[in-house]
Amino acid sequence: GSDDETVRDAELAASATVQRTRGEMQTKLDGAKASAASAQQHATMIERVAAEQTKSADALAAERKKTASALTLEQATAAEVLSELQSHNAKLLGDEQVKTTQ
Repeated sequence: GSDDETVRDAELAASATVQRTRGEMQTKLDGAKASAASAQQHATMIERVAAEQTKSADALAAERKKTASALTLEQATAAEVLSELQSHNAKLLGDEQVKTTQ
């Protein structure tokens, strides 16, 4: 009878609503998953860039250290050479003075 039809119509309507709601939820879930995946990709990229920058900074620091110690060595060598030259000059000067006084 008409009661059965009313019940069946209500069941169909309820079923349709459930299906639609489920579909909407699935769409939202898929969207959220895509956003999360995108965010994860972005985070990974940022981490990679940060790691590269750290590596570059470390390499730069090592290079600066190397340059600084090379420079220190150069300065020490230059000071040594200068000292040798000065004592050599002093000796020459001394020899000249001895020659001149004789």
